Amino acid sequence: MILIDNLDGDPKEFYALVREEVLKREIPGIKFMDSKEFRSTGLLLSDSAPALYVSDGTHQVKVFAYRFARSFHVSARSSWQDLKAAAKAEDTLTNYLVKVLFDCFTENVIRATSSALTRYLEQRKVTLPESINPKDIFQGSEAHRK
Repeated sequence: MILIDNLDGDPKEFYALVREEVLKREIPGIKFMDSKEFRSTGLLLSDSAPALYVSDGTHQVKVFAYRFARSFHVSARSSWQDLKAAAKAEDTLTNYLVKVLFDCFTENVIRATSSALTRYLEQRKVTLPESINPKDIFQGSEAHRK
């Protein structure tokens, strides 16, 4: 996760750059899905924010960009879309390739998201402090951390 101060970012503009960067990598079977994240604000009320899912049918990465106060939040989280493949990945001795494919997919999408963020900041003429790096946006799923 990365939080960039004093940036009035537009998630939809950012997601367009993420799509471009992912497509450059020619990942087999890639699909994009626009979605929304919801937050309850009271009885029968909620806020929503756009999210972008990147999938190949087996793996997925959720990219989330959100304006919060005077800051812009960007994060990416990987997960298994195919739970049978996830179960196979648990046994890395006999199914090492399954785990490697998950890691390759995730790393490609994370790098694409990082490149998109760099481009987005350049377009908006925003300079990050040295303590913030666009490569810091990744949040691994529990399956990925094992």
